Amino acid sequence: MRATFRLQLVLLVLLNVMFVHITGAVGLNWLLPLYAATLLAPLLVRFHDALWYRLGWNLGVVAIFSILLTDATTTGITFLLEDGLILAAFCQVHLVNVIKRQSGADLLFFNSFLITLVTSLFCQDLVFSIVFAIYALVLVVALHASTIVTARLSPDRSTSRFVFRQGARRAISALVVTTAVFLFLPRDFRRQGIVSDDLLNPLHASEPGFSEEIRLGQSAARPVQQRIVMRIQVVEGDKHGIPELWRGATLSYYDSNGWQGVHMPQSTTLAASDGGWQDFDRSTVWRRGERHATSARYRVECAAPVPKRLFLPLGAHEVRLTRPSYVDPLIDGTLRYDSGAPLSYEVSFANDGFDATAGVRLASYRYLNRESVPADLGDRLVEAPRSLPEPPTRLEV
Repeated sequence: MRATFRLQLVLLVLLNVMFVHITGAVGLNWLLPLYAATLLAPLLVRFHDALWYRLGWNLGVVAIFSILLTDATTTGITFLLEDGLILAAFCQVHLVNVIKRQSGADLLFFNSFLITLVTSLFCQDLVFSIVFAIYALVLVVALHASTIVTARLSPDRSTSRFVFRQGARRAISALVVTTAVFLFLPRDFRRQGIVSDDLLNPLHASEPGFSEEIRLGQSAARPVQQRIVMRIQVVEGDKHGIPELWRGATLSYYDSNGWQGVHMPQSTTLAASDGGWQDFDRSTVWRRGERHATSARYRVECAAPVPKRLFLPLGAHEVRLTRPSYVDPLIDGTLRYDSGAPLSYEVSFANDGFDATAGVRLASYRYLNRESVPADLGDRLVEAPRSLPEPPTRLEV
């Protein structure tokens, strides 16, 4: 039973190293030695009582920690995730190679759970799910076997099989219940279960409205409700000249999950990138740029729920709200509306003669920092024009 239990621990650690591998944060130059040390653990049991063996593993932990600490002090937090996963995986391999008492197995179980929890935050694909299902089965069976090893019993073959069947039955039951919860119940405050979203209620999969972010992986092909969210009425000018594009926000900030809108007001030290707005009449009249002849004027009404931005065409130079409201001009040339009251305003538009970016230094947006271009990409950019006919035009380049 003890030999079987040790093999279960080896398989558990092997799955932990696979979890770290799936994240893609750690290179094979670190993972291959960990895989090899884990697979060799059953053959190294004979050396567990040797002083040089235990001392070598302990010095290995100290050496790995020193290397990663030096890396953290020189590169900052750039490789913090990689270093943490390397240390966690090496500690698991260290335990499975030196474990002699039940207390060591308990620590291995605890570390195994932490590694699985942390890596699940960075990869939720099908491969991870398959490995996790195998991990859950091995973990529950190993926990059942550890009770017999702790009691120092010597069960016969039928008892060992009974323990294995009980552990497997409980693990499969837990996986079935977990799968049902994952499919049918909400997993966070914004994302519903897969079945309830796409199968049970497909007509209400998304709501019309305005969002100040675009999350990577979200679907843009879902059906939406046929509900009017904004009306535009021509007050002055030609109705056929209504601009087709109206902007609420500029999604110019990227994080690891997607693109977000600008939230910095014009009062910041950064220069406005699209012409600054000025309050001319107690937050009811806003203007920007020099006064130009108005070619068109529109009345805009937004239905509930009221968006948090004023939708404007790029050539808008004056906005008049029907009632005093709190409006916050942002550095990207948009206006944020923080009131929950019904939104109604008039916007004056100039087809020509108005430059929303007048006075803005656009050179800083056109400059390419050569140090930020990866070396391999720079080499490809140098090689690419050589395939063009001689002499290539600037447009071809």
